[in-house]
Amino acid sequence: PHSSIMAGFSDLCDLILQSDIYNEALREKVQTSLGPDADLLVRAVSNISSFLDEANFTSRQVKYESVLVKFKAVCKNFLRAMSSPEHPVVFFLDDIQWMDQGTCEIIKFLLQDDGELSNI
Repeated sequence: PHSSIMAGFSDLCDLILQSDIYNEALREKVQTSLGPDADLLVRAVSNISSFLDEANFTSRQVKYESVLVKFKAVCKNFLRAMSSPEHPVVFFLDDIQWMDQGTCEIIKFLLQDDGELSNI
């Protein structure tokens, strides 16, 4: 599940890591935004770990009931950290009829945003 959106996050990380906008301030912004739940996203998108201090996050057991809620929140926080008015993020959704249920739930969650993702 979540394969298409996680592929998009991975591509976004690769693009930023190769660009001139990657710096310590952005790395700290991502680290702070993801907080203790960073490991949930790192499990799905390993190159996000390039934005994190490995000493500051540890993989831990999370109750199944709270995983989806935390995962959606950490995805939102990641996008918020990676975007700015100077560098907005654009997601192009193609062939959404093939989207898995998990990705669909995350997209719905992001679309119901309360304005925190104004640069997406």
